[in-house]
Amino acid sequence: MLQHVISPFEVTRFFDIVGASGYPIVIMNYKPWFTANLIITVFRREWVMKASEVSRLMGLPVSTLRFYERKQLIPEQYISRDDNNYRVYHEDVIAFLEDIKTLLSVNFTIQEIILLINENENSYVEKNALVKGKIQYIQELEEKLKASKTFLADVLEGNARFQTPCKSVDTIK
Repeated sequence: MLQHVISPFEVTRFFDIVGASGYPIVIMNYKPWFTANLIITVFRREWVMKASEVSRLMGLPVSTLRFYERKQLIPEQYISRDDNNYRVYHEDVIAFLEDIKTLLSVNFTIQEIILLINENENSYVEKNALVKGKIQYIQELEEKLKASKTFLADVLEGNARFQTPCKSVDTIK
């Protein structure tokens, strides 16, 4: 818990800084504006979000979150139930899902990600081999992209064998 005494002139700025950071704010010992300061107490608590909020923040459909849960891709430490028995997600699930998106973008399958996440599924050696294989895949992809970039530069210069130059009219004259 953090207590901070501020003048009435600081109230707006304080709410902008602290309120926007996601900390719940409780105003205590309010006194009239013309006589005193406000004492603001800020309590830090862990934020939880419903599936729709996580979906919006991650750019994923809610159905994808449900699919990840069914496949046990999201560990139980990130999911709980609120008083109304709604499924809620811990704030740290966002960073975890960003990591999942990164793994998917480098061609990991859902099954491979599950194997990486579950500690007792595979040995260290198998997981290490899987990750090294993906690193090799990325290196090969980088080489292909570099070759593609060189080819497109040749197209712009008019050095491609299949077409007319892409030079602008100004550079042709």
